[in-house]
Formats: sequence, C-alpha cells, structure tokens
Amino acid sequence: MIEIAYTMEVVDGWTLQPDFQYIMNPDGGVEADNATVIGARSTFAF
Repeated sequence: MIEIAYTMEVVDGWTLQPDFQYIMNPDGGVEADNATVIGARSTFAF
C-alpha cells in the first residue's frame, strides 16, 4: 500500500487533508485489480 496525505490550513480554524491510497494486491492472493482510493478530511475548530 502507498498512501499520500497532506494537511493544509485553508483559513484560521479550517484544515483540509486530501488523501490518496494505492493498494496493490488488495485480495491477498486471488487475482484482482489493484485499488485506488481518493478521499478528503475537513476539520473546523471554533
């Protein structure tokens, strides 16, 4: 598995963290395609 994530502060009190994951051999041995996962996390502090 390869994962890339970066947290950035958009404005004071708001952070955004995009996330990319690439999973090789996700089934543990049976032939299947590799998997790609893209997501994001947003955090607000007030």
